[in-house]
Amino acid sequence: MRAATNWRVTVYPIEGGTRYGKDGFLSPDENTRHNAKELEKSIKRHCFDEIVGTGLDCDEVCSFCGNLWTEKSNDYNGGCCDTDEENKPSKEVSA
Repeated sequence: MRAATNWRVTVYPIEGGTRYGKDGFLSPDENTRHNAKELEKSIKRHCFDEIVGTGLDCDEVCSFCGNLWTEKSNDYNGGCCDTDEENKPSKEVSA
C-alpha cells in the first residue's frame, strides 16, 4: 500500500534576470542561484521552529533543448538533440 511520507515545501526562485554584484552584473544563472540562497536564508530566519533543514538543489539540463542531463560529461549529453550531437567528442585513436 502506498503511503505519503517525507513531506516538504519546494520554493522556486524567479529565474534569470540581472542583478549588480560586487564584480559587476550577475549572469541569469548566477542571479537565480543568488535569489535561491536569499530565499533559503529568509526561510531559516522566519521558520526555524517548523523546519528540519534547508538546502539548495537544481535540475541540470541541456542548454540547447532543456532535456534533463543524464551523462557524466559536462559538454555532451548523449545526443539528446541535434546541437548536442554536434558537440559529441571525437574518439581518440590509440596507436
